[in-house]
Amino acid sequence: MLEGSAPFLKSGPDRYIQRPELVNMLTSAAGKVKSDIEREMIEAMASQTGLPVLNGKDGVDGKDGIDGINGTDGINGTNGLDGKNGIDGINGTNGKNGLDGKNGLDGKNGLDGKDGTPNRIEEYEATTNASGIATFTWPTFTSIKTILIKNGWALGQMIGGVEVSHTLTGCVVQAFQTKGTLLLSAGPMELAPAGRVIKVVVIGI
Repeated sequence: MLEGSAPFLKSGPDRYIQRPELVNMLTSAAGKVKSDIEREMIEAMASQTGLPVLNGKDGVDGKDGIDGINGTDGINGTNGLDGKNGIDGINGTNGKNGLDGKNGLDGKNGLDGKDGTPNRIEEYEATTNASGIATFTWPTFTSIKTILIKNGWALGQMIGGVEVSHTLTGCVVQAFQTKGTLLLSAGPMELAPAGRVIKVVVIGI
C-alpha cells in the first residue's frame, strides 16, 4: 500500500515517488487487473492522489445472440381513394388500306324474260290514180316501225315513190316513173300515170 501525500508518495522502505511516476505505475497496474478486488485496490490508491485511473483495454466482443422470433403481421391499411382519370392520348395515324379481296363467284343466271311480241312484216299493193297517188289499207297495227316502197318496172320504165303519210291502218304514196324521152330542160322522173301498181312492205306490231 502506498503512503504519503502529494507531491510525493511512499512506495516502499525509504522510497517516495512523484505523481507522474505514480500515474505511470497505476496505469500499468490497471492494464494487468485480473479481478474485481485488484481493481478496487488500485482505485483506492488512486483516490489518495486525486488522479483518475485509466480504463483497461476492451475485451473481445461476445458472440451474436440468437435471432428473435418474427413479430406478427400488422393489420392491412384501408384502400386509398381512386386516382383521377388520365388525359386521353392522341389518336394514332390511320393504317394503310388492305389489299383488295378476291372476286366472288359468278351469280346464277336469271330467269328467262317473257317472249316479246313478234313483228308483223307484211307486203301490200295499190294502183295509182290520175295524179300518181296510190292509197294503201291494211289490218290495224299496234305500232308501225317502217314502211318500205319497192321499186318496180312497167313498159321499160322504173316505178318508185315516196311515202306522203301513214296511219295504223294504211298509207299514201306518191308514185313516180322514169321518162321515156329525156329533155335537157327537165329531170329524168315524172309522175306515174293512173293504173301503175305500187308495192310497199310494212314492218310493225
